[in-house]
Amino acid sequence: MAQRWPLAHMLALNGCRSRQRRLLQQMQERSWDLFLTADVASVYYFTGVPVPAGSAAAFFLLADGQAGLVSPLDVPAAADQIARLETYSIERAIDNPVGDAARILRDLLGSCTVNPLRCGVQLSSTPAVIESILRELWPQAGIEDAGPMLLRLRKRKEPDEIDEIRASLCYCAVAYDKAREVIRPSLTELDVHNALYDAVIQSAGSTIAFPGTLPVVCVPFEVAAHRQAEDSNPATSTFSISSPRRISTSATPVALTLSGSHRPCSLKPGRSSAMPYS
Repeated sequence: MAQRWPLAHMLALNGCRSRQRRLLQQMQERSWDLFLTADVASVYYFTGVPVPAGSAAAFFLLADGQAGLVSPLDVPAAADQIARLETYSIERAIDNPVGDAARILRDLLGSCTVNPLRCGVQLSSTPAVIESILRELWPQAGIEDAGPMLLRLRKRKEPDEIDEIRASLCYCAVAYDKAREVIRPSLTELDVHNALYDAVIQSAGSTIAFPGTLPVVCVPFEVAAHRQAEDSNPATSTFSISSPRRISTSATPVALTLSGSHRPCSLKPGRSSAMPYS
């Protein structure tokens, strides 16, 4: 019977508040009056709300420590002002969720008694229609890119991030064990992928994200289905997989290669995020 790993490893609200305090310190050092992002990974990082990729959302933090959130999910969040973004309606067609999020964000920010002169925005993943809200409300405010600061901020891991990354790697280990068991000549990559996915689902006891890095993601099925494992020795076969569940946004998804030298890894607080394996 497959070993079961706990699935409920999500970022904790107290951990999110701790990250907001560290963000606030960075804002003070840069004389930012406001921080804004519409990146769903950063929204999860600071609020604990796992907004699906491709969905519209926004998070802001004011210099006084007040946090605001626009989210399509009605779940507990580390935020003081929360506005729900409608994603389904029987009364109207929702064809511009980012525009809807921008309008809700305008209302939230407009109700704040602030007059920012300098704002930090995660420009690489914040749509222009959302960024423009700042220019509309405060034309005199300067806007600076917060992306480099966020990368440095994420190098430090809170305990809840460590727990979530460790849980993700446990599911990776489940997938690798299954890969060693099933890889043999004549199997296609799709066959192996399906076996790994089934093993992870059995271990988690629930359906979880398993994006993988298989060619079936980006090439027609007819092409991918004919790619076969050429080596009968699983210790020397190469078969890359991604982390089989959503990893904390403090770390990028992990891609590993099955090899004879692979062994379980131990992730400990204080270790550099660039070298998480022992």
